[in-house]
Amino acid sequence: MSRGEINLVPIWVKLHRLPIDLWTGEGIGCVAGSLGEPLYLDIATEATMRLAYARVCVEMPVFGTFPEAIKFCRPEGKIVEVVVEYTWKPNVCHACRSIEYSRANFPRGKEQVVRK
Repeated sequence: MSRGEINLVPIWVKLHRLPIDLWTGEGIGCVAGSLGEPLYLDIATEATMRLAYARVCVEMPVFGTFPEAIKFCRPEGKIVEVVVEYTWKPNVCHACRSIEYSRANFPRGKEQVVRK
């Protein structure tokens, strides 16, 4: 096994203000697909036991953006905004392209940690 660069991570997200007609696996997958590759729905979302938000695990690019909202146009022309909440975001250093590095081992003055 060799150490490689991590480009994708699975992240659980909550989708708030999801239109009721999109509360299907296909509808949630379509919305979550704008963040990355949808992997799983949680049990409560899949069984529609909770309608406050949909919770879905999405494989997302580590060095990509983590938008706070997804806007899309409905067939009737109405713009809808779904609010995205992340249960975790990776701490990323864009200078050395690593996740969660030790600051003690990084050259002084080069720290560029983002997302907490």
